[in-house]
Amino acid sequence: MASNRQTFVHLYRDLMRTAKLFPYTYREYTLRRTRDRFKELKNVTDPSKIHEFEQEARYMLGVVQRQTTLNGMYNRRNLVVENADNAEVNVKKSFENASQL
Repeated sequence: MASNRQTFVHLYRDLMRTAKLFPYTYREYTLRRTRDRFKELKNVTDPSKIHEFEQEARYMLGVVQRQTTLNGMYNRRNLVVENADNAEVNVKKSFENASQL
C-alpha cells in the first residue's frame, strides 16, 4: 500500500507541476480538476478501482504534458489576470484616457 501511495503522490505532483505550464484558464481548470479527482478517490480501498485510477492519472499526465508542449510552440499574450503589475498600470492608463475625453 505504501508504494501505491508513493506512486499517487508522484503522479499528483507531476500533474500539478505540469499544469502550471499552461496559460491561466487551462492551468486553473487542470489544477482544480486534479485536486478534486485525487480528493474524490482518497479513501478508495478497492484494488481494481485503485489500478483503474492509476491508469487514468497516467493517461491524463500524458495528455497534459503533450498539451503544454504544443501550447509552448505558439506565442501568446498574457491575460490581465496573469500579470498583476501590468494590470494595475493598464487600469490607471485607461482611467487617465477616460478623464481626458
